[in-house]
Amino acid sequence: MATENGVLRLDKAFYRPDEVAKILECSQRQVYRFFDRGDLDGIRLGRRMGIRISGSSLSTFIESHQNGNHAKIQKKV
Repeated sequence: MATENGVLRLDKAFYRPDEVAKILECSQRQVYRFFDRGDLDGIRLGRRMGIRISGSSLSTFIESHQNGNHAKIQKKV
């Protein structure tokens, strides 16, 4: 993940839930909720390994929220 001219550039194929939570400024639990309801695509690595979110899905998710097509991302309190 990098920024160019203030624009976030996602440069990895897959991201851990903690990385996604940092990018979206939400809790890791919310990332799992987005994954479970199909808002974010990725892979499940097993019970202990958790999930990985695809970079392309994350980009699409961010773009759709920036354009106001969905409700605001729930921020961690």
